[in-house]
Amino acid sequence: MKKLIALSIVLVVLTGAVFAQVPDGITFGAWGRTYFTPFESHSAHDEMAAPHTANTMGDNKTEAYSTTGTTWGWGRGDIEFDLKANAEKVGMVISLNGNGGSVGTNDFAEIWAKPISWVRIDIGKFNVDNLRGKIGTDSEFNTFTLAARDPDAIFTRFQTGNGWHVTATPDMVPGLTVQFGLGSNKTEAGALGYYDGGWQPAEFVPGGDQWASMQFGVGYEIANIGLARVQYLGARGETITWAGDYEPPENSIPDFSKLGVGTKKVEAAFSYTGLEGLTAEIGAQFPFPVNDVKGRKYTYTDPVKISLAGSYGISGFNVTAGFYLGFLGGVESEEGTKIKYTKGALFETHVTPSYDLSIGTVGLDLGLTVKGESESEVGSTKTKLEDDGALFGIGGWLKQDLGKGHITYGAGFKFDTEYGKDQYQGTHIYIPIIVEYAF
Repeated sequence: MKKLIALSIVLVVLTGAVFAQVPDGITFGAWGRTYFTPFESHSAHDEMAAPHTANTMGDNKTEAYSTTGTTWGWGRGDIEFDLKANAEKVGMVISLNGNGGSVGTNDFAEIWAKPISWVRIDIGKFNVDNLRGKIGTDSEFNTFTLAARDPDAIFTRFQTGNGWHVTATPDMVPGLTVQFGLGSNKTEAGALGYYDGGWQPAEFVPGGDQWASMQFGVGYEIANIGLARVQYLGARGETITWAGDYEPPENSIPDFSKLGVGTKKVEAAFSYTGLEGLTAEIGAQFPFPVNDVKGRKYTYTDPVKISLAGSYGISGFNVTAGFYLGFLGGVESEEGTKIKYTKGALFETHVTPSYDLSIGTVGLDLGLTVKGESESEVGSTKTKLEDDGALFGIGGWLKQDLGKGHITYGAGFKFDTEYGKDQYQGTHIYIPIIVEYAF
């Protein structure tokens, strides 16, 4: 913490000096978003038992709250400041943010270089989004209706906390992009070791061979049609791990809520942009099975995931929609008594229409998740797990322009049927006010 505070003070001082005489290629930017709810309420199910009531504020009760936060993740707001140095062949980016409790680097703290005109090398902490999905259904408002998918559902970005990446866009093949890198913070083994001036790495993140977590992708832009791409993402390790000291009991179904899995997968996607005002995407993610669970012979398979998304705008009217399907996931034992667990299929849809008026933009946020029932099998006995159900969210909002930002007022509502008593979400009502700036 002290180091972060000291770093922040140094950067502030340096920033003041730079503002006094800004060299060519140095640019500054700032972006942030936060919200507060004058009122929100959470109600619980009257049959829920501890500890599951903690998420819904108690049995058979409705309680009111006022909160602040961000519209994704965690924290008490997101306040960001960016500094960039951009020359023709080399540059740097650092992004600082504060969430009300601390200050640190956000998505970027990197140096990049172009040894030749069509090859770029990035080192440090950064995102590379040129092949990522172009549409996400995670609007700034669905925090208050129903959590939605970001563009990674179509095609996963490269995102690193400590790593390197090479992007090639060869002049001799217009439209082609090839990228390769290590260090994705989506995977435990992706955080690379580093040296502190000695001859041995000062730190490694355990969990498997770092090269096993590589990410390799190829994209091709078809003129006036769209972008096709495919990529391979390595696993965060070669084994499945169990949370804490948990060990699954012999000859019974394990507690899969304690399961942490890093599976290799292949992704393919296509984005159509051939019609003015329209972007349409389809993406598919195919995982490889994992055959080792801390020495136990389980075969784990992540669900196959298929995503469709579209965005269309004309004459002030805009609509974004997404559909997501996950199926075929589960675990099977290959030792002793036959044990098999099959995940229920998961379907999600999100639709956000909006229209520009003189007073601002009005919109509606709709979300629906439907989960099929999972099934377990021990020996010859099959059991339905009664974890099927549905969640629904709806909210309306008004966004007003503030010049260098905007403010959004709205009301959101979400509820579900029973996802099994341990997964019941309760009923939630929100009246949020969201403020965003961009300089």
